[in-house]
Amino acid sequence: MLLSLVLMEYRIENITLRKDNGSQFIAGVVRQFLKDKGVNQEFIHVVTPEENAYIEALQSNVQREVIERYEFESIYHAEMIFSRYYE
Repeated sequence: MLLSLVLMEYRIENITLRKDNGSQFIAGVVRQFLKDKGVNQEFIHVVTPEENAYIEALQSNVQREVIERYEFESIYHAEMIFSRYYE
């Protein structure tokens, strides 16, 4: 649903989605959805996080700089902190 909204909002064409080999991404329904939307799929090799270095680095930073530093009082508090972090 999120990808549908992003594609409608930004009208992105010829996009390639690089991802790991998690079951949600190799599921037939997801693969067909992406194909119907014109999204190319690129799977990284197993046990090679360096092939997806940008997102791996981002997740590491978010873990260290946000998740380990804050105790969220509510989903709204978490949303505020994450919004501020990404800005």
